[in-house]
Amino acid sequence: MIRRARHIGAVALALLALTACDDGAGPAPNAPEPIFRSASAEPGSANTPVRFARTVLQTACIDTQPDFQGATRALARAGGFAQSAKTGTFFHQRYDMSVKVVPGRCSMVVGTSGARDSLAQLGTLNSVQTGVPRVFGGRSYYAFFVSGA
Repeated sequence: MIRRARHIGAVALALLALTACDDGAGPAPNAPEPIFRSASAEPGSANTPVRFARTVLQTACIDTQPDFQGATRALARAGGFAQSAKTGTFFHQRYDMSVKVVPGRCSMVVGTSGARDSLAQLGTLNSVQTGVPRVFGGRSYYAFFVSGA
């Protein structure tokens, strides 16, 4: 009986020690979603909300100038991106959107069948250059570029 009481006491002490290691908080609330790499990564087909496009352009390209070192982390925080193992381009899995980061440049392409005027206004953000909108298959594609130092 004494042996059994010691055994139960030892087990209880071990469990207490293990619970002390876990504060129960779980992952940090602002921990970025991991970006997976795939040879077959491609963009989604849904129209990109203008607010989301603006946030991605601001946080991934404008805020990380001049070297764009924080761009990947910003895309991870935005969520939903996969990176092409072939090209290095980041594609949003739901929205028709891609982001490419190369030395000295960050670019974003957004496809939409609506909200054309609102998307075009992203070109007025500080440091942003725009390409000529293109139309393919009834969708308009807007390109935005931010250059580094």
